[in-house]
Amino acid sequence: MLKRLFRFTVCGALGFFVSAALVPQSTAEPASSGDKTLRELLDEVRLLRRVLQESSVGSLRAQILLTQRQGHDERAVQIDRQLAGMRSTRNDMGNQIARMNGQISEFERVLTAESDPEKRSAYEAQIRVMVLERDQLQQNQQKSFEREQELEAQVSRETAEVERIQKELDRIESDLAAIQKSRPRSEAN
Repeated sequence: MLKRLFRFTVCGALGFFVSAALVPQSTAEPASSGDKTLRELLDEVRLLRRVLQESSVGSLRAQILLTQRQGHDERAVQIDRQLAGMRSTRNDMGNQIARMNGQISEFERVLTAESDPEKRSAYEAQIRVMVLERDQLQQNQQKSFEREQELEAQVSRETAEVERIQKELDRIESDLAAIQKSRPRSEAN
């Protein structure tokens, strides 16, 4: 589609410039008002000029939209990568929290069986440190989850924008096809 659109644009622009150079913009009647053939040719040239102008504008809009779409696609891919990294990190945090919960439970079990006050004090200190670390990991995991939700919303917005641009491109393509169908028969051949 892009190759055809580009070729159509280049040929259209070339034809537009040639017709603009050869035919003046005024709508005055030809010198010989009885010359029907000349009038028909002028009408055809004017129609060709209009078709080329519309084609050029449509092609330019399509190129702008394609550039915008590419930017949105790239942002969506970048956000997807960030999401994947955040999910992996959050899963790692979940695994660490589970291991820490197991260690805390083990220290608490050992603590209940320990009768030496110094060892009990050491186990209690280790449990406090591990509980603080676990709580910090849980907070980080929650922040990561909230950031993931923000990124998912961004991906949704980028995807919606890509779909909007695609609809606009489809509309332009159908408009250009309609313009091409409206060309005079002599140009279509």
